[in-house]
Amino acid sequence: MKTRLFATSLFLFAIGVSSGNVFAAHKIATVHGILGTTSKGKSLLITSGENGYYFDPSSAAGRKILSTCQTGNDCIVRGVIDGRRILNAFYVKAGR
Repeated sequence: MKTRLFATSLFLFAIGVSSGNVFAAHKIATVHGILGTTSKGKSLLITSGENGYYFDPSSAAGRKILSTCQTGNDCIVRGVIDGRRILNAFYVKAGR
């Protein structure tokens, strides 16, 4: 009985730890840059001194960004970012 309880506890702990690592890469951040496109047709928010942040133009975040900001102009985006990819946009504003 104790062995089964210990094994179940260990299993649940391992699931909790591994799922925490999956979400650790996602962060909420604000990025400010110039809206552009890549040669492969992907949309890109180019920030100063960095490569930029990519997003899918057909995603909900991409549609929100493209409806607010124009290519070649400043754009401010706050949302969920995974590495260099914008996954979700909570706040989008055309910059100055």
